[in-house]
Amino acid sequence: MKIYEYEGKNAEELLLNALKELDVKDDELIHFEKEETVGLLKKKKIIMKVVLKTDVIEFSKKYKKFSRSNGTWSKFRNKKKRKLYFN
Repeated sequence: MKIYEYEGKNAEELLLNALKELDVKDDELIHFEKEETVGLLKKKKIIMKVVLKTDVIEFSKKYKKFSRSNGTWSKFRNKKKRKLYFN
């Protein structure tokens, strides 16, 4: 999963730049904004991290396959069931 990072002064500009660069619509990505103050004059800088929703879906599918093949998911479920029925 690739995370794209943008820095600037205005969150709206950063979002528009991300949309143009990735060539996607607004509802096809997830973005997180973080505001920082920088330097002695305490100028504000916004850092935006962007992830495509398709990347998140692919990552979750791969993780789900891995956890099922590894047995992690089934072990967790069995422990939970035991606690419910035998405690």
